[in-house]
Amino acid sequence: MDRLKAWLEKAPPQHQLRVFRAFLFLLGFGLALLAVLVIWDNQSLVEQSDDPFRFANIGQNAAEGRGFYNDRGPDLAPEYVRRGPTYPAFIALLYLIGGPHPILIQLAQCVLVGVAAILVFEIGRIAFNLRTARIAGTVYACHPMILRYSPDIQVEVLLITLTLTAVWLSLRFCERPSIGYGVAFGVVGAAAAMTKAVALPYMAMFLPAYVLFNYLKSRREGEKTLRVPWLPLAAIPLAMALVILPYSYRNYQVLDGKKFVLISAHASGEFLRGYIFAESEYLLLQESATQHAEARANQMEIDLFAAQGKVWMENEVETEEVLNRAAKEKLLSDPLAFIRKISSTFFMFWYVATTRGNSLFILAMSLTTWALAFVGIRRAWREKRPIWQLVLPILTWNFTYAALVALARYSAPVVPLVTLLAAYGVDSLLRTRSKESQESAVVPS
Repeated sequence: MDRLKAWLEKAPPQHQLRVFRAFLFLLGFGLALLAVLVIWDNQSLVEQSDDPFRFANIGQNAAEGRGFYNDRGPDLAPEYVRRGPTYPAFIALLYLIGGPHPILIQLAQCVLVGVAAILVFEIGRIAFNLRTARIAGTVYACHPMILRYSPDIQVEVLLITLTLTAVWLSLRFCERPSIGYGVAFGVVGAAAAMTKAVALPYMAMFLPAYVLFNYLKSRREGEKTLRVPWLPLAAIPLAMALVILPYSYRNYQVLDGKKFVLISAHASGEFLRGYIFAESEYLLLQESATQHAEARANQMEIDLFAAQGKVWMENEVETEEVLNRAAKEKLLSDPLAFIRKISSTFFMFWYVATTRGNSLFILAMSLTTWALAFVGIRRAWREKRPIWQLVLPILTWNFTYAALVALARYSAPVVPLVTLLAAYGVDSLLRTRSKESQESAVVPS
């Protein structure tokens, strides 16, 4: 160990970076693998769900050449547009390589955990400094949120990795605007949106935010003209359109030309269900959101369809039409209820989990992380350090989920970004303490 430490101290900075990246990958991958092979089947803290949204079924259908759809059985119509295609395509690729074995999904997600830890480190290195990057990367490799979803067949691990890659590319784009970075950012952002469509607002808001902050920078530096690399900036939405619109056309075709669905369906249903999840008994942990509220929300949709002589989820086109009308009527008839809903869930959904114990644990983690994050934000503001590329996705994801259904797991894509801000806060506190120690060590003459 001493010999390794001595070598690292003498090694060039690039070698040290490679060693630390390898360490982060192995730490994240190893802990995720432990969660998959040992912890998952021997714990009772969270539900051991067996592909609750049937992503493996969609992926297997795609791998076998039958297309992206959820075969719900002989008594139910298949679902063609309920889910985004990125995660099923990820599963289809794994199944094409190694056959239809769910363990392949879990192992691939372990690899993604290691990659996510490295991405957190790289973002911290660009946005802040090396110590912040090391703290954030190490903490996030051990974070319960990403380790909890490593064994589960749900989109969170892939979504986190794509979101972090998009943020890293946005930083690179802001450093050196180019068509190449614009295209890469647009493609990865589109892939994230096609994993979960709620990533779209972040990508849409990036363009005006980039122009605004360039304008503020030019004003601060006394420049009279606004310098914006319009061609590289235009490459972002163009690349997104080239990725997303072919799938939108596919949706139009499988729905027999009766409905245009950009990526996935049921946004209106989520919007309506969110009113139930935002009730005080769930936000204050008096009732279980994942059980009681979920059952109430399902019954609400069943009753809505029954009142019109229809069957809930019997036909995808009909389901979208009914839910879209109901959501529009709800918003227009009582806009104050929507404001109350979004105001409460924006701040509270970070901790609403499966049980009260889990929720309180996540609440304690969230409060600690956010407290440190505000220390980091305050320092960044004082130093005039641009951190809007991290704050923008946090705010847009929070607002999007606050407008829809808000549960703790939906904070997963922004947890690593808040962890980065918190690590910068820790770096600030360590810096202050080190400065105070140095000052106290000075002996007056």
